[in-house]
Parts: sequence; C-alpha cells; structure tokens
Amino acid sequence: MLAFLMLKHNEPYRYARPERMAEKFTEFRDKYVPVEQRAQKPPLRTSAKRGLGAVYQLAGLPSTPSPAELPAGEQRMLAKLKLAKFVQDLHQPASAGKAASTRTRKRK
Repeated sequence: MLAFLMLKHNEPYRYARPERMAEKFTEFRDKYVPVEQRAQKPPLRTSAKRGLGAVYQLAGLPSTPSPAELPAGEQRMLAKLKLAKFVQDLHQPASAGKAASTRTRKRK
C-alpha cells in the first residue's frame, strides 16, 4: 500500500536516512552517469548534512513534505509510535554539535 501511495503522489520515500540515500544516489551516479555530467553537479554526500529534502533535490527528485505538512493521521501515527522526533531529525540539517550516531544508530 505504501509503494502505491508513493507512486500515486509522485513522492520519494520520506522516512529514509539522508546519509544512506546520498550514498545510494552517489553509487548510482558513479556507475551510470557520464563523467562529464557528474562534474557539473555538487556531490550528494555533502547534501546529507542538510537533511533529506536537500538530498532528494540534488538527485533531481520531487521534495518530500516536511513533518508539519504531513496529513493529520500520519502525524498521529508518528506520535503514537514515538517516531515524530526521528522524522523531524531526517528533515532537519545536522548541527555541528549533534552526534553522528543520532542518524546512524546500529540496529541490535
């Protein structure tokens, strides 16, 4: 159902970690985009520090709604599951004082 709605609304996945998406897009760019075209665009990995929207913008994808713009039902679900802060962090620029482990926590 999630994939159907994303395709229907022409939206990229809005709960992805910016660092991981930047890595994937960089790998894709390195593998499939000619060298001449790669030089014309800034590196995607540096955009991860500016949040998920910046990564998608540099990759040429449509933007994702900010957490405040999400439908009320989705916001309630995030609050109920205590994920609102996680989603907020995905869309916010990483501050210099923020530990890198905030976004790249290893799963147990």
